[in-house]
Amino acid sequence: MGARATKHFLSDRSASSGGAGAGGSGNDSSETVAKFTYAEGRRFHGTEDVPYFLPNDDEEADRLHAQHFMLRAVVGGNYITPLNNPRRVIDVGTGPGTWIMDMAVEFPECDVLGVDITPMSESTVMPKNCRFGIMDVSKGLAFEDNAFDMVHDRFMSPAIKADYWAAHVVEMARVCKPGGVLELWETDAMLRNPGPNATVINDWFRRISSLGGIHMEKIWDLPEMLRAAGLVVESEERYEVPMGESMGPLGKIGWHDVSTVIRGVQPKLVAAFKLTEEEINERIVALKPEVNERRCYWQMKVFVARKPLAA
Repeated sequence: MGARATKHFLSDRSASSGGAGAGGSGNDSSETVAKFTYAEGRRFHGTEDVPYFLPNDDEEADRLHAQHFMLRAVVGGNYITPLNNPRRVIDVGTGPGTWIMDMAVEFPECDVLGVDITPMSESTVMPKNCRFGIMDVSKGLAFEDNAFDMVHDRFMSPAIKADYWAAHVVEMARVCKPGGVLELWETDAMLRNPGPNATVINDWFRRISSLGGIHMEKIWDLPEMLRAAGLVVESEERYEVPMGESMGPLGKIGWHDVSTVIRGVQPKLVAAFKLTEEEINERIVALKPEVNERRCYWQMKVFVARKPLAA
């Protein structure tokens, strides 16, 4: 299989009709412009109505690449539902695109698309059957109805406002083909089995996310939202993602993930809650032995729901 540098695509709607089709927004890569702000050497989304509070720079992309391989190892693959020769797959909120590149290699005859509000590096080399588009998915998915055999999203809990989650699920269901599947991997990013330091850090994340209208625990309501969107929930699998180096190689990646996340939101914690950099760094140092001793983890669930053939 050949490869090529990243090429952004226009949505189905912009390509086929010059705008929004029935049942959704006109949001597409031609009209979504990335705007950034910078704080303490990190790059963040600069658009006021974007609630995502994590950075979106190269350091964050490196974290997400490592996280992908950790989660793939925890689950045992890139998906859990059986796939029968899918022809078109989309990853909603694809980040640096690691998942779509993996899927494009595994299914060379499949058109694999990823969308995200953050542009992918132009130097990223992807398989020829893999494409990326800039899209603010919190304003809808700019694709025609019944467009994809599989709709995938992962760890969108810090990106979708609580009052939009139900509509987000409806949009994913809309673009899924009858007989197709939604597979959603989600966590509320709370450290389970917390000690005093993890308890404080969990509270920081609840507070900083709530400033943008995000309540990450909303994702535990996904089964009800999926059913309300007309889908049949086929499975709900629970996993523990290790967050301490004492828990083996995956725990080492988990510790890198969680500690990098805390450092990534440090500028926002300082600005919003008047914390000092020293206080945050001291808390990270104290957290490391705590997660090892208490074997802390993130709870992750994979929700699989199918669109009925009669839909």
